Order: sequence, then C-alpha cells, then structure tokens
Amino acid sequence: MNTKSGCLWNVSLLLLWFSCDCSVEGFSFSSSNTIVSLNRHCYSTMNGRDGSLSMSLQEFAARDLVIDLIGEAGCFNSMEGIQKLVNACESGVVYEDGMEAVPIVGKSNVANFLSSSSTKHRRRLDKVSDGTTACGYTWTWITDNEEGLRGTTFVQLNPQSGLIQYICELFEPVVKPGDAIVDLLKTVTQDYVADEEKEETKFAIRTPTKASDIASYMFQEVQVQNVTDVVRFYSPDIVYQDFNYPKAFRGVEEAKEFLEKFISIQGIDFIPIQFDDGQTSTCFTWKIQVMDAPDSILGISFYETNEDGKISFIRDIAESAIKPPILGSIARKLRPQLGVFSPLPLGSRLFGIS
Repeated sequence: MNTKSGCLWNVSLLLLWFSCDCSVEGFSFSSSNTIVSLNRHCYSTMNGRDGSLSMSLQEFAARDLVIDLIGEAGCFNSMEGIQKLVNACESGVVYEDGMEAVPIVGKSNVANFLSSSSTKHRRRLDKVSDGTTACGYTWTWITDNEEGLRGTTFVQLNPQSGLIQYICELFEPVVKPGDAIVDLLKTVTQDYVADEEKEETKFAIRTPTKASDIASYMFQEVQVQNVTDVVRFYSPDIVYQDFNYPKAFRGVEEAKEFLEKFISIQGIDFIPIQFDDGQTSTCFTWKIQVMDAPDSILGISFYETNEDGKISFIRDIAESAIKPPILGSIARKLRPQLGVFSPLPLGSRLFGIS
C-alpha cells in the first residue's frame, strides 16, 4: 500500500470509528456455505488457460471482510449481523474465545454461542491489519455513552473458498498485575536448569519491510535474543500496549526496558503459531511455554507500522490461565454490554489506547 492510499484508509477507519450502531432483528441460522454478499471484496475472477473461470482472493480480502462484518453488519449485537458472520464461515470453523475452556467448532455451535444473551454487545473497530488471507483487528465494547472491554481478534480465511476457517479472540484482564507477573514467572521458573548442550539459535540480521515479515523475523529468527535488533524496528514514539499493565509503554526506552524484564527470565519460550500477511500492519498468534508445564498459554499480538515503515503500535494479550476468568465473568454479568467494572466515557481512549 502506498502512503497516499494508506492515509485514505486511515481516514476511512477513523470515520467508521465514530459511527457504530445496529438494530436487532430475528435470527435464523443458515447452513449454506455460499459466499454471502459481505464477501463482495474477496474474489476476482479470471479465465484459465482452458477457458474455465478460476478464482483468487483479492488484495486485502480478509481486512475488507472484517470491516463489513464489524463496521457495517454489527455482527456481535444484531441477530442479522450474527447470521451474516456465521454464513461467512466454513462449516467446520474453529472459534477460540478467551472465556471458553475449549474451542467452539462448527457453524451451528458458533451461531448458538454468539446469539446467547451473555455475548451480545456493540463493538467498535479500532484498528485492523491489511491482510489478504488473514488479518487481525483490535476492538472496544461500547454503548451510546460509555466504553469498556478491549481485545484483539485474529481471523483466518480459507484461501480457496474465501470463508472464515479460524477465529481467535482474546481480551484484556479486568485486573492488570503489572510487574507482579514478572515476579510470578521468576518464582515459577526459579528451579529451571538450562540445557548446557542446547545451542543458541543463530540468525542472520535482515531488515524486512512488510509488517508481517518484520513480526515473523522477530519471533521466528531473532526470537528476542537480541533486544537491540528488535527495537531498531521501533518508531521513536512507539506505543507498546501489554494488557498485563494498566498503561501503555511509550517510546523506545520504555518499550526496551519492558522487553528486558521478560528476556531475563529463563525457562520461558515464546512460540509463534500463525501470522497474517499484512502489509503495513499485522496480527499473529503465539503461545508461551513455561518449562515443561503440560499446558501452554495462548497469546495474540497486533503490530502497526508508520509511513516510515517503523513499528508505531504494539498490543500484546495473553489468555487467562483460568477459564472462564473469575473476575471477567463477574464483570460481564454485572455489565453485560461493557464487560468491565468501571467503564469510561465514550471516546476517551482513541483507538482503544490508554
């Protein structure tokens, strides 16, 4: 995406950010796998060598589908919107929600989950990555005058059908422990004995420019062995939002200090799972393996670059070790439309950043 089109895209998203409302209509689940009208951006057709028609995903297909479903269809508070989301999914779609102990599998199960009274809410689309086969977006639960729970969602399309085959959604914890999480991890791993025979992974220093390639390089090659090589991709005014902390880290020095706290802990591995193919922004999933623990912790990150190609925004979220999270469940019962104990005035956190 060139700078001009990127600027126009940001303006469009900003306008969308200020207009989110839907009406509730009757819901009837459709089992059809036909691509619904919301997928109008997904495909281009071309004549094959034998004269037959073939299909390929258009550029930014995943991003455009998310904008349609979240921004236009209101797919989390409108029964009609829920129907459109479900009809945009593969029959065997897998939906991982941070409140649920196991993934929700299949269109009918996803439909039942989303149409339950405990999950319906209005969702503001804050940021979305410009992926084609997959993308991610950050969001905030809102009402007419307040805003509450924030989170990030990863969406993977089937490149052959253009339908959604995987969704992963995580959200901020109600209580943010701050550095207490570092102290906890140090306590848990205090008896860790490093494998002396295990060689440190060597990597070739590169300078990728595509957002998803930068993220892949950091997690799959550098593997945070060299903080200096990571922060060279950061914008001087980077905003790094880790939801274990109540406030975002601002600037390279604060972000670097934050990273160094976790790198100093032995016995913890960050393992990437899926990356989207975003150009100027990217979303990816990962897991944390603590020593030889039988279970890992799922996580999701969103990166955005500026016009100079430097990372200007990061959001990291790790799932709760307890599902459903106790305080999160109570907050959703007390304030089902906002999901938090203490909501803020609507618009007080531009793009969900505090």
